[in-house]
Amino acid sequence: MQRTLKDFTNSIASKWNLEPTKIMRTLHVLERGLQVEMDDDVIRELAEGQDIIMEIADLRNSGQSQPKSEWEMSVDVTVDSDNISATQNAVHTEGYELRLMF
Repeated sequence: MQRTLKDFTNSIASKWNLEPTKIMRTLHVLERGLQVEMDDDVIRELAEGQDIIMEIADLRNSGQSQPKSEWEMSVDVTVDSDNISATQNAVHTEGYELRLMF
């Protein structure tokens, strides 16, 4: 088993009967309330047997505004021949957010 964020979230999904592809992001919530998105480096530095409190947020039913990731932002497309401008929205709001406190 590797110590990567993907393997970590897949293990959580397996334990809690979640679809791994529906986990949109994993956050480390600091004592001050600051939320930091986790990556492979954070997972590698976790101590074996670390106590973790986990909160699973369903993003479908979340009424709060979530910050957009770079790949979720709108892309403007301009067609030169007809001088038509179109906007493509690629916002994925269905899934889960893991909030970990340790």
